[in-house]
Amino acid sequence: MTEFFKLTPRERVQRARIKLLREKPFFGYALMHVHIISIKDPKPRGPKIVYSEDFVEQLDDEELQAVLCHELLHYLLGHTKRAKALREKAADDQYYRRMNIAQDIVVNSILYKNGFKLPRTKLIVNGSEIRVRQGGILPVVERGELVVRVVDADRKVYEIRKPDEKSSEEVYWEIREFSVRGSDEGHDETMYFSDDDNEMGNTTSKSTATKAKDVASGIKTPEELMSEAYTYAKMHGNTPAGFERIVKEALKPKVRWDVALRQYISKLIPFDYTYLKPSKQSPPNIVLPGVEMCEFLEGIVAVDASGSISDEELSQFMTEIGWLARNYAINLILVSFDTRIQSMQRIRNAFELKKFKPKGGGGTDSGIQAPPGIPPRLRAGC
Repeated sequence: MTEFFKLTPRERVQRARIKLLREKPFFGYALMHVHIISIKDPKPRGPKIVYSEDFVEQLDDEELQAVLCHELLHYLLGHTKRAKALREKAADDQYYRRMNIAQDIVVNSILYKNGFKLPRTKLIVNGSEIRVRQGGILPVVERGELVVRVVDADRKVYEIRKPDEKSSEEVYWEIREFSVRGSDEGHDETMYFSDDDNEMGNTTSKSTATKAKDVASGIKTPEELMSEAYTYAKMHGNTPAGFERIVKEALKPKVRWDVALRQYISKLIPFDYTYLKPSKQSPPNIVLPGVEMCEFLEGIVAVDASGSISDEELSQFMTEIGWLARNYAINLILVSFDTRIQSMQRIRNAFELKKFKPKGGGGTDSGIQAPPGIPPRLRAGC
């Protein structure tokens, strides 16, 4: 009877996804946006985790979750792309094998901190003993900090302390002399991650046309998926351990918002030159006209005050709004919201801004509708 209800490897993978979505929402959300296929399946475009059905059969449910998340993290952390970027600086004929070890040290340290059960280092698959790379590196805790020790082919021990606080590049330089011999086991014996053009060792980058296809197909970049997954987990009150620094680093804005905003707003505000207000940049004995703003802009700033936003983030929001008000001739309407509009206040000076207290505390709903009377967009006014 038990054999009759035995799940197939594909069903076990799907069940692992669903369980992670409920218990570890960051990992579960991200896995829902990555193809997970058997080596027997056609290979779709975009990021994918490819597994051997025989290998999945040898793992228990917790080990299967850990191995799936191990491969997922290689994608979210951009390991294939970053490895290629460092390759030219590392004169190392065994570079990719050593980098693989460094990346696994970082990934398994993150998994360990998040309570995953890493698989046994060796399994019997189809009568043969194979080494399980995903479980080959087991962190330990010593004196309150994480430590990983790996032994190379010459029996030399490498000790990496606080690997959860380091990048794979930093770990690579620590194990730069790691002795490797023989050949790696084939991918199709266990499980591996593939990202089409981003395979390790492939130096060709994606063309503009390929990137356009990815966008049209809804394929997310690692940074986009990490951001969405972290936000999803935060809304559920269950963010992954050790990810604060990683997420902040990955999501650093590529364009400074204040510079972009200045360029946009400066085109909207009407101005004129006047000698009644000389320019402070005038050279000695020369009077240059200053700029006089003729009209004010009216702007709306919406402040997310949902329960997923910390006090520190709210404070940062208000700091940025203050910067905006001080630097531009703008009359502001401040709106605080969570699942609905909670408050709306017109701000005319710095004193009123200091008194503004965002109201909220609930969840966040992307379908929020602004109440009547709020201008639909930034506009010039007299």
